[in-house]
Amino acid sequence: MKAPGILARACVLWAALSISLLVGSAEAGSLYLVKKEEAIKIANKEVETLGIDLRDLEIEVDKGNRRWDEFMSILRVSGEVTRVQYQEYQARLQGRTFWTLFYHLKSVDGHGWKGGGATVLIDAKNGEVLIVIRGE
Repeated sequence: MKAPGILARACVLWAALSISLLVGSAEAGSLYLVKKEEAIKIANKEVETLGIDLRDLEIEVDKGNRRWDEFMSILRVSGEVTRVQYQEYQARLQGRTFWTLFYHLKSVDGHGWKGGGATVLIDAKNGEVLIVIRGE
């Protein structure tokens, strides 16, 4: 007659796991309270305050912040000045979920241009502008 007790415990365990999965899913979904379109609008305003005409730019949203992570890895191993910048960015982003938006000059005939754009990082929970970098 021990089987019903084991079955009851298994049901309780299953219910507890289901609840924790639901709570975890809800928390994961809340990491991006600011939707991509809203982040773009916020970042666009920042780029315009830099005096850059948005009509001259293409916007790239960095999925998973891969390119931003590459940029940070370069800063980390570069000279002293860029290492200081790396530490400042790391401190600013610590524990945050964020959108990274790259603004590039529009390409002509498939050829890209260097400089002249911007990078804007937006907090994905509250829309705060975290970092603005003007390209040179």
